[in-house]
Amino acid sequence: MFLKENERAEYNIRVNIIAPGPAQSGWIDKTLEDSLKPMIPLEKLGEPSDIADAVLFMASDQARWITGQKLMVNGGFRILKGVFYVLVHNS
Repeated sequence: MFLKENERAEYNIRVNIIAPGPAQSGWIDKTLEDSLKPMIPLEKLGEPSDIADAVLFMASDQARWITGQKLMVNGGFRILKGVFYVLVHNS
């Protein structure tokens, strides 16, 4: 069953998206990590706990006035620049 926007508000349902960047969960090898770091202004991969913290915040009462948003949790990672960089430099 889908709820219309005004019905979601009536039940205090908020809809948001967490958009994670590259996080080291065990699948990123050293070579890939080294190629990703220059594209991340914070100069490190995220940790799964970085994503989890954002989810916990968005689910908390502190985020009660936030709805309809996409929260980029990525250390400033530039996905489009990154895809272009990888495609150009690997061809």
